[in-house]
Amino acid sequence: MRSIITWLKAARASFFTTSFVSILLGTSIAFSETGHIAWIRALLALGGVAACHAGSNLVNDYYDHLSTNDDINEYRSPFNGGSGCIQEGIVAPLSMRNAGLLCYFISIVFGIILSSLLNIWGLLLVLLGIAFGFSYSRFPGLSYYGLGELMVGISFGPLIVASVYYAQMGYISHLAVVASLPIGLLVAAVVYINQFPDYEADKGANKKNLVVRLGRRRALPYYYLLLGTAYLIIFLGVLYRILPPIAIIVFLTLPFAVAAAYWAAKWYEKPKQILPANACTVAIHVVVGILLIAAFTWNAF
Repeated sequence: MRSIITWLKAARASFFTTSFVSILLGTSIAFSETGHIAWIRALLALGGVAACHAGSNLVNDYYDHLSTNDDINEYRSPFNGGSGCIQEGIVAPLSMRNAGLLCYFISIVFGIILSSLLNIWGLLLVLLGIAFGFSYSRFPGLSYYGLGELMVGISFGPLIVASVYYAQMGYISHLAVVASLPIGLLVAAVVYINQFPDYEADKGANKKNLVVRLGRRRALPYYYLLLGTAYLIIFLGVLYRILPPIAIIVFLTLPFAVAAAYWAAKWYEKPKQILPANACTVAIHVVVGILLIAAFTWNAF
């Protein structure tokens, strides 16, 4: 039992909500169009995505240890700085790497089974997800070149939502892509705001993400842009009848976005005080995702 808890911590299981929201959204969009769910395909997609997500987190911890990024981070929290399992001596670095590669292998197995039920694209989408996850940390290490936020947004938005939708329908629709965009932007916002308390450690490890490149003051408006654009896409999607009209309920979360923006503006240079903004951004992503899932499910009935 203790071993299971350790590996869940190492894989940062608390952040699996980011992938689960996208999985359920892709499934609910397909359900709204057909009125039924291909459960075997849905479970295979869930297993493949979850294993890929776990593998990416484990590999990220390993390479952030090699770069000393997580080792020199004085402001690790539940939202930033990795799992801390290597730094605390709970998991050996090579065990972390090998576990990540094992998760990638499991994800590929799910992809092979899915492709046997559908076509080769089921496996190719899984391989694309693994490539994105691995390239964030290593070869080329997109998070070190200011491209990590974009890659994470694409991965947890359009890639997962469209892939899960494809597993159900056998094709990808413009509706799935449009609905995935706000989710991708909000996940990117989560990653982006988490870089503020990581600023000193990232800078020390030469991890030149956008916050390090721009500096915290100049980087702050882009956080507002990510949040605002997510809500704008939903508004336009409802206005032009791409998204279900009931999706407007997402705007119930707008006060939380305003609160997160306020905390970020007030404490962007204070790694410990900014954490309410980090927590609120995570909550916004999850609740917006749940409300969109509910909107499409309601639309199905």
